[in-house]
Amino acid sequence: MLKQFCKILPGAMFIILATTAQALVYDCDIKSFSSSGFIPSRVVVSFNEGDDRAIVVDSYIMHVNKAPIAVELKVRDKNSYKLTWELDGVPLSNSRSDGLVLYSAVLHTGQRTLSISAILAGYDNDLMRGRGKCKVLKDK
Repeated sequence: MLKQFCKILPGAMFIILATTAQALVYDCDIKSFSSSGFIPSRVVVSFNEGDDRAIVVDSYIMHVNKAPIAVELKVRDKNSYKLTWELDGVPLSNSRSDGLVLYSAVLHTGQRTLSISAILAGYDNDLMRGRGKCKVLKDK
């Protein structure tokens, strides 16, 4: 179901690039370490240094929100940032309902990697994780 939304990502990346003139943009290919889902195979992150918000897009965000979203951005150290967001309305494969997924990610700008974790709120489940390499699409 979400594979069709992966095709939308190039258009969403164009939106990010067009709206963030001096932004850093990281295009990350993610390997999921979970069989439960909720970890996207590709995440694009855009932000300006010094901001407390970033723009993030992935296949789950496009499916639920139909557009990239603004997320919380915190500096961890000179080479990494922590991003957090919630996505409500994510379809659950084992029921006819939707769920709230809580996301946390660490972007290591020096290593050009993104580590992402997700948990389905209100359910007894394990933390889902993924990690991948990022390409810088646009730099200052």
